[in-house]
Amino acid sequence: TKNEKYLEFHDIVNGDLLFNINIKKILKKNSKIIKIMKLNNKLHIFLDNGNILILNDEFKIENKIDLKINKINKIYNYKNKFFVSTTKGTTYIF
Repeated sequence: TKNEKYLEFHDIVNGDLLFNINIKKILKKNSKIIKIMKLNNKLHIFLDNGNILILNDEFKIENKIDLKINKINKIYNYKNKFFVSTTKGTTYIF
């Protein structure tokens, strides 16, 4: 879940909070998480404003990448390529 200050990770079995990350200075308040994927043993969090947060195995933010794409609504991964679709119907391939 994402509230105004923290990205929280919960145990799906019992709902206990596993850990949280302070994101207040990293993300805009109205940004939305589109997809979360594990790639190369790192957690990649894709946001609708084109940002990607990369977390290491200790769940610390290792990198923040700006794709310079806004209004993302879907992200797909196929044959080692990313397909990023926007609300305007444009799809980008990385």
